[in-house]
Amino acid sequence: MKILIASKFLHHVGGVETYVRWLAHALADSGHEVGLFGMAPPAGADLMALPEAPMWLTRTRSFEAGASERARSALLSVWSPEAGRRMSRTLAEFRPDLVHFHGTCYQLTPSVVSAATKAGVPSVLTAHEFKLICANQTLFDDAAGAICTACVGVSARTKVTAPLSRACMKGSRAVTLLGAAEGRVADRVWERTDPRILAPSRFMRDLLVADGRPDERIDYLDLPWRPASRLPRAGRPDQTGEARRNVVFLGRLSPVKGADRLLRAWSAVAHEHPGARLRILGDGSERASLEAEVAAHRIPRVDFLGHCDATRIEAELAEAVVTVHPARWYENSPFSVRESLMAGVPAIVSDLGGMPEMVGASTGRVVPYQDDAALVEALRDALTSDLAGSERLRDQVLERSVTEEGHMEALLEVYRQEIAAARASGGSPSAEDVPA
Repeated sequence: MKILIASKFLHHVGGVETYVRWLAHALADSGHEVGLFGMAPPAGADLMALPEAPMWLTRTRSFEAGASERARSALLSVWSPEAGRRMSRTLAEFRPDLVHFHGTCYQLTPSVVSAATKAGVPSVLTAHEFKLICANQTLFDDAAGAICTACVGVSARTKVTAPLSRACMKGSRAVTLLGAAEGRVADRVWERTDPRILAPSRFMRDLLVADGRPDERIDYLDLPWRPASRLPRAGRPDQTGEARRNVVFLGRLSPVKGADRLLRAWSAVAHEHPGARLRILGDGSERASLEAEVAAHRIPRVDFLGHCDATRIEAELAEAVVTVHPARWYENSPFSVRESLMAGVPAIVSDLGGMPEMVGASTGRVVPYQDDAALVEALRDALTSDLAGSERLRDQVLERSVTEEGHMEALLEVYRQEIAAARASGGSPSAEDVPA
């Protein structure tokens, strides 16, 4: 098969890009022909380590304050004729059997989806984020600093008026207007395209159905956790007992990730474990304020490590007794939780989104996202637990996790079904019939 992977970012930003990189390599290694479509990385960022494959890039867009083309980027965030033309040329040159989309909003815009539909190429969409439902794509009201489901299952009109009434995107009505407009345009485009939607969590699938998406066009397909040949690491003499004593946070330092909650919980229990440290792996807008909080309250033994590569993360997890994921918003299927459990480290997660689906009695704890006392209790228990590196944790992870091979087999079957259906309908040509 010839598969075009379309993702707005081909430089590493988070878990979505981790999956896109894996998918590109896995398809190529399986003998399929892969093409890549996305935005050119911004200054200071590099393309991910992707397989040797044809690649088509759109112009870099940045919405950050001070960016030289910020105004132009904002105006073209609803619909980019340039990106649409680039996609049309890509389809004519590459002639894929199918396009697998992984996010298009703002940087690519719905114009690239429309180009695929006009070319008669079937589409699959992995719903990594909530953009099909929510203008802010996060089910979170930035202005109120709270979870918001006001746009779930409502009319097209309400999906515009509700965000505007709240100024839910960055607390700005102008930004919210652009986001709501992009959402309405995208909705119409996706309805015409009718992609097969893959939801990485049951929570995401249920929410899409509740919002009115066709049940028969949405499949739950968990993201891959491990290759079949790899087992989660069981305890080794150098990774048990006192060697495993640290608490680890993995993720972006932004308010919705809840690192400040973890700091308060750590402050309450740190004196009980003088040999343990809190290790913060990640960077972001909240780092300076978190560091200031540590200094102001003299919270002991907290290390901010910034962005860490895979080797450093593995080394940190080898010394961890638990990881903590105290999010204040709906996480879909976070890679950081899978990464922790596959390393044999139990995870404490908030009771939001798809995270409770990932953690069981022998792999960690689910705590109410607004209950700081429950987080303290869970952290205190974890610091005296023998779960890290244990056989019972490994066994439950193996029972719960999806292998890379199993995920790929299911994904290829979806590809085959969509390609066959498109050709049988007579409305979608095969790759060889797409006009150059």
